[in-house]
Amino acid sequence: DAKAQTVQVTVRSAQAEEALRQQQKSIAFIQQKLEEEPWSKLSYFDVDSEESSTVYTKLVAKNTEDLVCKDTPDEYLAKIIGSTEANVFGD
Repeated sequence: DAKAQTVQVTVRSAQAEEALRQQQKSIAFIQQKLEEEPWSKLSYFDVDSEESSTVYTKLVAKNTEDLVCKDTPDEYLAKIIGSTEANVFGD
């Protein structure tokens, strides 16, 4: 007596197979890169701790005066990216 069995068959085109292989390679490549990335050991300090307060004061500027830009927008851009040929802002 032969019993009926359920069989699942998946058919993919050659292009779909190649796309799946490329995706798997890509995922494996990303995982490999993540595993190779160097990690740094960090220490956690609660927000109310002295260590946290010390670091916070080093990260926040003490100067509360407003900064005043003495350059026009075009002059500023020229300083950071080089000469601007035309007036970017149409002034």
